[in-house]
Amino acid sequence: MPQVSICIPTYNGARFIAQAIECAQAQTFSNLEIIVVDDGSNDQTVEIAKGYASSDPRIRVYRNAQNLGLPRNWDRCRDLASGEWVMFLFQDDLFRPDCVERMRQTAIEQNALLACCRRNFTFSPEVPEETRS
Repeated sequence: MPQVSICIPTYNGARFIAQAIECAQAQTFSNLEIIVVDDGSNDQTVEIAKGYASSDPRIRVYRNAQNLGLPRNWDRCRDLASGEWVMFLFQDDLFRPDCVERMRQTAIEQNALLACCRRNFTFSPEVPEETRS
């Protein structure tokens, strides 16, 4: 059983999903599964994710029969996860390669049931300035 489940809820994320999956695959902590749950995308998100799953047995791809909306898709991700720890990686976000390892270790050392960390934001050039603040 994997210790950590990285859950990637997605919707029309074809532009970003490959990078998200690749950063999950690149984690220094290896006892993990990667769960991609698509919420009814009408782009190539599922096909891209399945391409990664075909060569990495840690990746499982699911597609909701109907669009559940953001909160319910997050719940579905969590329900499908089998790891002791669950981490969410959103389709347009990235983790540092040691993110899972460091957060897991800190949580264990502090006997915590929940671990969180600060984030750095990098915006694509096309994101308007007023959206960035």
